[in-house]
Amino acid sequence: MKLTLFLFLLGMLRVSASTYAQTYSINLDLVNATRQEAIEAIKKQTDLDFFYSNQEIEARRKVTVACENVSLEEALRQVLGNGYSFRIVDNMVVIRPEQQMPEERKISGVVKDRNGAPLPGVAVVLKGTTVGTATDMDGKYTLTLPEGNYTLVFSMLGMKVREELVGDRTEVNVVMEEDATEM
Repeated sequence: MKLTLFLFLLGMLRVSASTYAQTYSINLDLVNATRQEAIEAIKKQTDLDFFYSNQEIEARRKVTVACENVSLEEALRQVLGNGYSFRIVDNMVVIRPEQQMPEERKISGVVKDRNGAPLPGVAVVLKGTTVGTATDMDGKYTLTLPEGNYTLVFSMLGMKVREELVGDRTEVNVVMEEDATEM
């Protein structure tokens, strides 16, 4: 019962934060104003304070904004453009740059023995991490990694460990050799 009440109240707080931004009707008619001046104009139409870094929002950047009876969210979108997020915390609008997700790329390939037979169960690990996968029954593997330079380590019992620098390749095929010392 207490958990249900807590979850209900938590949900209501989330709803009130998003609807809080919609309760203001903002009017702006600014030509060649700085972002900071535009935010001050919005502040005068609300009872909210604003928290942001002048450097992060490029406060001196010039904007031209004309809007009538728009929500606080829409007014901020027109002033800041894309790449920024905001949230309301205790009558304060906190503006931050959106976190950029690193670009990812898929690296795939086939691992075979020196006779050309696919090797299932080969561990394919990003060197220095625990990120990895294993080859399937056809010796195929796929890894999704953020952009960057990586070395993949291929290992299997009875085979010599093999390291491959990925570079800008998206396909890394490997031929593994038997390790006579492990036989």
